[in-house]
Amino acid sequence: EKVLSDLIPQYLNLCEELKLSAVLWRYWVSNDQPIELALPILHSGVEILAKAWSKSNRSKRKGVYLQREEYKKILGPEFEIIKNRLLSTEYGNRMVSKITRAYEMSQNEMLYSFFDEISLPLGKHENNALRARNKMVHDALRTSSKQEIVEAICLTNAYKTFFHRIILKVLGYTGPYVDYSIPGYPVKDLNP
Repeated sequence: EKVLSDLIPQYLNLCEELKLSAVLWRYWVSNDQPIELALPILHSGVEILAKAWSKSNRSKRKGVYLQREEYKKILGPEFEIIKNRLLSTEYGNRMVSKITRAYEMSQNEMLYSFFDEISLPLGKHENNALRARNKMVHDALRTSSKQEIVEAICLTNAYKTFFHRIILKVLGYTGPYVDYSIPGYPVKDLNP
């Protein structure tokens, strides 16, 4: 009750700005999905949160490496020469677009910047779950054998724990949490 009484006001304060309703909706929906779908749905919630964070005043980096005007200044007039040369080639407009927006972080870079900004280190379990999410979305995570199913469940539990840690960090929580990625579900300190 004490923890909830501290977290609920903070949640309500941040809910709209950080799209926490949409983020948590993905969490709850992921629980009712086949194991092959849970990780991508969980991850979409984390991506929503990271994007909202980067647009908020809480972010230092704002999803960019440099501010747009500073980047344009660095490119200078030489960029017009490069641009004109590229536009005369096949796919030149695509290459120009990439160069024009090179100061922006990719979705994955923004995600890792978000983790850094909320001081959330990634461990072995989180990195494995993130890689598995990519495999589930862009390839196929095999779940045809008992061992593969157990592995998928373990990866999903690791991502759920990671999700919990992210939400707790965003809400300013500093106490213990339950690590569902390890058998026996040990209680750990959120800020070791």
